[in-house]
Amino acid sequence: GSEPWLKAIASEIVRRPSALPPRTIVGIAWAYSFEGIRIPALLETLSNECIAHCDKLESKEVASLAWSFASIEYFHQPLLSRLAETSHGRWQDFDASSLANMAWAYATAGEDRRRLFEGIAEAAIPRIDEFSSQGVSMLLWACSVVGHFDSRLFDLFAPRAKDLLHECNCQSLANIAWAYAVADVDADPLFGSESRFIDTLAEKIDEFDQQGLSQLHQWNLWRKETGAEAFLASPLREYCHVKFASQPIVSSQLQKDVFSELVSIGMSPEEEFETQSGYHLDMLIKVNGKNLGVEVDGPHHFIGRKPTGSTVLKHRQISKVDGIQVVSLPYWELNKLQSSDEKKRYLRAKLGI
Repeated sequence: GSEPWLKAIASEIVRRPSALPPRTIVGIAWAYSFEGIRIPALLETLSNECIAHCDKLESKEVASLAWSFASIEYFHQPLLSRLAETSHGRWQDFDASSLANMAWAYATAGEDRRRLFEGIAEAAIPRIDEFSSQGVSMLLWACSVVGHFDSRLFDLFAPRAKDLLHECNCQSLANIAWAYAVADVDADPLFGSESRFIDTLAEKIDEFDQQGLSQLHQWNLWRKETGAEAFLASPLREYCHVKFASQPIVSSQLQKDVFSELVSIGMSPEEEFETQSGYHLDMLIKVNGKNLGVEVDGPHHFIGRKPTGSTVLKHRQISKVDGIQVVSLPYWELNKLQSSDEKKRYLRAKLGI
């Protein structure tokens, strides 16, 4: 295979980094990401070399660099900042594919950059007809992940997504459905009775993985939540529900600590409570005779201090569909608490106990 050669080349690049022009760095980054080879020393070297020369890169090269690093989950904050800075004021130079790649890369990196997403959205709208099915999926998914719920963008992209349904693979279909559910933007041209969206899902249902089926379940909940007429029919609906509810559950140490403190103040929390809609709450307690959901939200629930699209959707749907109020306990608030007494006071105040 090519891996031994690429590792040998990487060693040479790390040894003599300054010999590389910026555009060559873009090509090297793409090659290693395409092969899925992640060599931190090489990626660090490439990032540091590129920071001073970002303004010399064309828009396609900027987007390629951001995409390449994000696709192998290498997030170099100074480079991400520099690429964002050099893109402001020139978004109109980015083609549809580059806009989608930039949005996807920054969402994947968990970067809370409102100005960047506003610039991408503004530049994307005049180029709607240039977007591929994958580009539409990437852009809308990224905006929903970071909480950039631009209703105009979602409204205007719905007809384009409808026109491209025949080109969409399963991942694109699931991501588009999920994105609209998170953004909570009605898109009747895309999902209504005049569209083939639901028929397309049914035709491809055996090709969806568990994540895709789970996203379709959330979309279906949203359609019912909004009173829409077109949604998944049985038994497809039940199949997606089962896949959604059976996703792996991981409990954090922070969650275990909260559970112990609630027990110590006389509460009887139910751990990993499954709601009727299929969501799992970290804990369910009763306060003054009413059910209250408790979510211990760690870093992956946030971009900066803002809830991710997944977190927003979960809390909203449990509230609207299951009728259970959800209280979020953010990790940064919990991490400040030192003593057991501090934790008890915090929990009593947050939960109204």
